Parts: sequence; structure tokens; C-alpha cells
Amino acid sequence: MSDMSDAAGSYARVASQQEGDTSLLTQQAANHALTEKLGYKIPPEFDWLEQASGIDPTRPGFLALEAAVARRIISAVFVDRPDRIARDLPALVQFIRLCKQADVELHFADGTPLTWLIGADS
Repeated sequence: MSDMSDAAGSYARVASQQEGDTSLLTQQAANHALTEKLGYKIPPEFDWLEQASGIDPTRPGFLALEAAVARRIISAVFVDRPDRIARDLPALVQFIRLCKQADVELHFADGTPLTWLIGADS
């Protein structure tokens, strides 16, 4: 993709195979719907689906997402809800700060506002 200004990443994670509201495909669909609504595109290489524990910081998909944010090759990240990023609050806040430092927007498809997670002045 030549113009990455509207490129976004989508991240979905489950700890085990699940169906219904928490399945990978349900999370992915919610991310894609919000991405489209806000005018972004998700290149296939930035559409991560992962089955792994949210406690594990070395998840391959998550590490790839972090690298894409740090390198600023995407301009936004879409995740179904905060606990998909990490089950550990300090790790979640660290990822939010990485996004802020890289000037990469972070959106939660469930509508969770970032101000609830880290405060309005953070």
C-alpha cells in the first residue's frame, strides 16, 4: 500500500477457542465496522487474530502490532475492548502510552474511552 496515512491495524485475541460475542471473528467484525465508519483501511498484514493468554507479553501478533505502532506504519489501532490488549493493567497503559507517543489513534469497538483508562490529562 503506497499511502499508509489511512492504514489501520486490527487486533483480536482470545485465550481459547470461543464462540459468540467474544470469538475472534466477532471481535474482528466489530473492529472492521468501526474502522470503515471512521474511514480507515486495514491491509491484510495488519489484521491480527491471535489465540493466546492476555497475560503473556510475548504474543507474536501483539508484538507485531506494537512494532507497527512504534514504527508509525499505521495511523490507528482498532481493538474490540481493552482487555484484548492485555489482562495486566500496567501493560495496557504502556501500550496506550506507546500509541500516544507515536501519534497513533487507539479505538475500542466497545466504546471504552481512553480517558476512563488513563485519565483525561494523561
